[in-house]
Amino acid sequence: MIEDLDPRVSRAEIATEVAAMRLGPGSALFARVTPGWLRRRAHTPEQLHELAGRSAFGRAETARYSTIGLRLTLKKETA
Repeated sequence: MIEDLDPRVSRAEIATEVAAMRLGPGSALFARVTPGWLRRRAHTPEQLHELAGRSAFGRAETARYSTIGLRLTLKKETA
């Protein structure tokens, strides 16, 4: 299982997720800014499926596990 930031999320969705964490002002700022940087390097569900297809697993399923996150579950191909 791989969990990654969904690159399609908006700043508003990130802000909503951070607000739910109830952090102090400094921590909240850092928690809002960091996903913005990471979003540029995050993989789309299509890219994750392509990656899984090239792996020894062969296939995968993706699901949204939070407001801003994706969960990729790798599935082993059976003969």
